[in-house]
Amino acid sequence: MLSSLVLIICVIIGIKGLSWINDRTSNYLVAFDHQDQHRRPAIGDEVRVGGFKVGEVKKIMLRGGQGPAHPPYYILIAFSVPDKYSIREDAKIRN
Repeated sequence: MLSSLVLIICVIIGIKGLSWINDRTSNYLVAFDHQDQHRRPAIGDEVRVGGFKVGEVKKIMLRGGQGPAHPPYYILIAFSVPDKYSIREDAKIRN
């Protein structure tokens, strides 16, 4: 039983490497118009940078706009990305 557990841990480390243990992440929030006709994101959807999967959608919230900068309602999406990938504030985001 113990050897099976050790073997499972070795396989996980062999596949993912050790970097997943100490990778630091940054959390981001992105707002989309709720009436946008594109595909709606879902929790667990991939977050990609340069075509590579670097994270996933963690939370989706519907918020009411509180000023002229936002439409009456918008979708707020929370996701995290490892710090080794830098995402600028003016980055193009698409779903």
